[in-house]
Amino acid sequence: MKLSKQIRIDSTLFSGSISELLHPPASQIPFLDGLRSIAVLLVISYHFSNAFMAVYGPNLFSKIPFVADGWVGVDLFFVLSGFFIGGQLWKEFRDQGSIAVGRFVLRRGFRIWPLYFFTFLCVITCYLIGGHNVSSQEYGWSDLVFITNFHDRGLVMGGWSLCTEEQFYIVTPLALFVCVRYARSITRYRPWLWGTLLSVLLLRTFVWLHITNGHFFEHGPKLFGQIYESSLIHCDGLIMGLIIANV
Repeated sequence: MKLSKQIRIDSTLFSGSISELLHPPASQIPFLDGLRSIAVLLVISYHFSNAFMAVYGPNLFSKIPFVADGWVGVDLFFVLSGFFIGGQLWKEFRDQGSIAVGRFVLRRGFRIWPLYFFTFLCVITCYLIGGHNVSSQEYGWSDLVFITNFHDRGLVMGGWSLCTEEQFYIVTPLALFVCVRYARSITRYRPWLWGTLLSVLLLRTFVWLHITNGHFFEHGPKLFGQIYESSLIHCDGLIMGLIIANV
């Protein structure tokens, strides 16, 4: 009886996610969906421009501000993601007085995992067909457990940002669940959120100083890349989204 009940719960999680995807809820804000589309276009333009310049060199298109600075699309997407996910969590906390961590993680997973793992299989297939030695990339195991932003770049190019999102989907509801006994209202979380945001900024500063041996104003693409992909020092956008949703 318990097993059949669990199966029904899991199936409703999956069907619920599909239903919400096909029929957006009335509370959905079209303007924010537009911003999310802009964030995606910024990132695509940025990567397309870099690939084009690698072959043909600098050009007029690569100098357009929204192309040259298209990397900000990732941070915009993080803020929006923090806002959307935060809105769900704060609403559940307000209505239920707690957070159902397992249910939340599964609902997010059923939205992302099927397409992501299908993409991973396509990438592996392309590597094998192209004669690449997949074992030298450690079989992409870091892609499968969503830690390419810590361990290596994995096989799925750009997968680090999705890893950051996945870690956010797990850590955030867990943190809210653990802290529920200390913060009985949504407003009491705000000092902790601002403190966490400040801690991330300070940690990034210390890491930058460590990498540059104390030369704070030293800059370069290699240095930038060393601090860009770790969720520990690049989650400020997600936290800001949580703060906005909380307010």
